[in-house]
Amino acid sequence: MARGRRLGTRAIVIGRPSGDPTRWVGYILDQDRAQYANYSGTGNALNANQPVVRRMIIDRLRYWVAEMHVDGFRFDLASTLAQDETGRPLENPPVLWDIESDPVLAGTKLIAEAWDAAGLYQVGTFIGDSWKEWNGRFRDDIRRFVKGDRNTVRLLTQRARQPRQRTRPPVRWCWGRDTV
Repeated sequence: MARGRRLGTRAIVIGRPSGDPTRWVGYILDQDRAQYANYSGTGNALNANQPVVRRMIIDRLRYWVAEMHVDGFRFDLASTLAQDETGRPLENPPVLWDIESDPVLAGTKLIAEAWDAAGLYQVGTFIGDSWKEWNGRFRDDIRRFVKGDRNTVRLLTQRARQPRQRTRPPVRWCWGRDTV
């Protein structure tokens, strides 16, 4: 959710409403429900579409826009925001639509790193109309080319000839974030 110092990512602890370990609020548990799911690579995956967590996310984003005058956000591993309480991707994740339709956040730049650490890859299909997508594969291909790795010219030629591979249709390819 928020980047910490060089020691890694920090997450806000939501806790549990009672002594029942199966009723954790806000976290996604593994299938055996014995430990936290890990879709971010740092553990302790939050269920961003749980009502309390959704409200917390929206309130924090509003604060950063209204009080700190931030004009945009890049969401690392944004696909984690599109998952349900079991970690499956939602067709219409409420928190993403809340962010997109919030009047305080209107006009704010929204950039999604549209994948997670567990293999969900949504570049080209990330939900919403205002979200721009960070294209990590394009970045990685350019880096390999600059390093002189083999077989990169063919791959870059294919990408240049088929820009729709890089972002969702019918949006023009330049709307994505193909940054090196």
